[in-house]
Amino acid sequence: MHHRQPFLLLPPFFLATIGFHYHSTPKKCRVQRTIDFLRSTGQLGQGKLFTKEQVFRFHRVGHTTSHQILRNANANPSLDPRAFHSNYVDTRGRKKKLNREALIQIERCIEQGGFDSRTLPWEAIPSAAGLDIDVSGRTVRRALRELNFRCCIACERQYRSQASKDNQVEYSRAMLEQYPEPKDWYHVRFSDECHFGWGPQGKIWVLRRPWERYCPDCMVEKDAPVEKDLQRLHCWAAVGHDVTKSLNLWSAPGFGQAILLF
Repeated sequence: MHHRQPFLLLPPFFLATIGFHYHSTPKKCRVQRTIDFLRSTGQLGQGKLFTKEQVFRFHRVGHTTSHQILRNANANPSLDPRAFHSNYVDTRGRKKKLNREALIQIERCIEQGGFDSRTLPWEAIPSAAGLDIDVSGRTVRRALRELNFRCCIACERQYRSQASKDNQVEYSRAMLEQYPEPKDWYHVRFSDECHFGWGPQGKIWVLRRPWERYCPDCMVEKDAPVEKDLQRLHCWAAVGHDVTKSLNLWSAPGFGQAILLF
């Protein structure tokens, strides 16, 4: 009965001693890159300056091994032949529904659409940006967080005439000329008021970045008070340098008939 001899796997350094030459990955890369360079410059082929056999002999790689190196490179053109720092394309997992181009289009829609585009719900943003994709609101929210977009309460701004703004600027400049140094304002006390109330539609949420708090598109103009909003809770306090005062609560049926409590 004949027994087959077991196959013995020899290390590369031992194979080199019996006629087998192990070629490292950098050496294989040099062979491939030399062939690619000569081919791109039109210097490789019959009747040209160089042939493949000359390249193989220069790098001391056999004919069969060299062609095997080239076949492996042609079979996977997206793979880098280097062992480390390869730039191959990662095809694992499902592709993102909102890629980089889609996010840029959504960002442009939010920035150019004004206040209306910033008050859209998450699931309505892709269609408003012209994207024909079906994604959930949570997917849109996670994707926009990469662009630093957050859903925050819109700041209110009251209507002010241009004459009122000009008077405030003129008064501020006059006071700055009278008290130019910061220490000159230590004895000044400011009046700060805070009003708590509720509106017919509640708070408005807008989509903005952290540095866009006072952006005109991220602020809502305060409406005139309605009957539901006339009864409010107010508080007042004195504000100044190194001043600690308690809050004074007060209430009044209207805004013009309020009396401060000291």
